[in-house]
Amino acid sequence: MHTIYADKKKNRLYLTLDDVIEEDIPLVIKNIAKEVDQLQNDFSCLVDIRNLRLTFTDKEADYINIIQGALKDSGMSKVVRVVGEESFNKFTHSKMNEQSRNIGYEAIAVATLKEAEAILDDYKSSPSILK
Repeated sequence: MHTIYADKKKNRLYLTLDDVIEEDIPLVIKNIAKEVDQLQNDFSCLVDIRNLRLTFTDKEADYINIIQGALKDSGMSKVVRVVGEESFNKFTHSKMNEQSRNIGYEAIAVATLKEAEAILDDYKSSPSILK
């Protein structure tokens, strides 16, 4: 299951990825593209992966790479991932960050949605905090 929506006022994309299976990934990519079209360049992104369980098969890694590259190419400026406290989610974040660094960005990991919102809200009012 996944939830993807754009907040035009905050110029932010919200992604919640829960137990996404390989067959779901093309739909996730399509829905991301639809929502990104509603945002302006330099949008921020909050990704909630607290319930995501990826094993990083080659196919999963390829899709994550496609998603990350498309987001960066679409004008994404900053990313905060909500990983919670579980070590598996921290592993997932670490693997996703390995890929995103190759594309040219790095996400910040936090435990809660509240922390993620605060960081991204502060970034929009003072962009230098995440550079």
